[in-house]
Amino acid sequence: MSTLNDLSDESSVDADSRLEFIKSYDIAKEAVRRFLRANNIKADTDPNRFTATVVDELSSDQLTDLVCAYKYAKSGSTNYYELSGLDSESFKSIERTVKKHFNRDDDAAPRYSVEQCEEIRGNLYLTFSYTDFVGHTDPKTMQTRSKGVSKAVPVVFYRNKEVYEVRTSNDKVAKGITTGIRDSFGQKETMSGRIRIGDLIKDDLESQHVERFSSVKLRLRENDDETVRDVSATSGRSSGVREDVREDSEYEKLVQNRGGTVISGYAVLDVGGFEREIRLQLNWKDHRVSFQTVEMEQVYNEVLEIIYELVKENRGGTREGSETIRKFT
Repeated sequence: MSTLNDLSDESSVDADSRLEFIKSYDIAKEAVRRFLRANNIKADTDPNRFTATVVDELSSDQLTDLVCAYKYAKSGSTNYYELSGLDSESFKSIERTVKKHFNRDDDAAPRYSVEQCEEIRGNLYLTFSYTDFVGHTDPKTMQTRSKGVSKAVPVVFYRNKEVYEVRTSNDKVAKGITTGIRDSFGQKETMSGRIRIGDLIKDDLESQHVERFSSVKLRLRENDDETVRDVSATSGRSSGVREDVREDSEYEKLVQNRGGTVISGYAVLDVGGFEREIRLQLNWKDHRVSFQTVEMEQVYNEVLEIIYELVKENRGGTREGSETIRKFT
């Protein structure tokens, strides 16, 4: 299979190799179409010809850009963690330290292993693999057997930052991987290091960076006792676009008169440099960010910058050794 480096010499890569290259990454067609529109390229509408058209129309540099944009951005969900001192570690040191811990050959070795390490455009990507056992029932015998399914989770490290991402919607897997990463660096504190997105949003993110919420879930605590009740509020539409639910009179009543606290919501984020909307779900309970559409790597990076800036503000300034982060307010 062709690699990103192989494509740098376009004359040495034939059409079949280019086709194999793009198919191997299993990038969603929605993402490919978005990339084509951004490059003013019209793809063949025949679904059987779609991938071939992409290969025919894109240059090797454009194919590389496409893969870099979406290769590790498939999950749609990401979890943010802090690790003290990570900003002073080189990528080589991070890779070596983490692989040494996870890829041990002993009885105490973690369930997860590092299968691939790759540095792309200033970020370090470690691909963790694990086996997930799924029950399968034979329709004839009605006997249930467990079948092992191999799964992969990308973990992203950023240069000069004490924050990294575990890109998965599986909370148990995210906790397992980050526990091992903290063990790798000798930080076995009881706290996981997870950045509490919910707390950030309540204090800063909602007012500074959320352009609008299309819907939210609020938690109400009754005055007469400790009863807790969750209710939903959804905005109306104007010209086919959801309005900001925070401007709705019912939302104001729930928050101001009944003490409602937002616990989750579908938001449009104010992310600099993008003409289109960045839509995502912010969940207070598990502190995870989930994108509503397939997004490119740059969007993940920009959202990370926002989160990291808020983390620094909340802890009282920039730690020594951290780079200056531009704000998106």
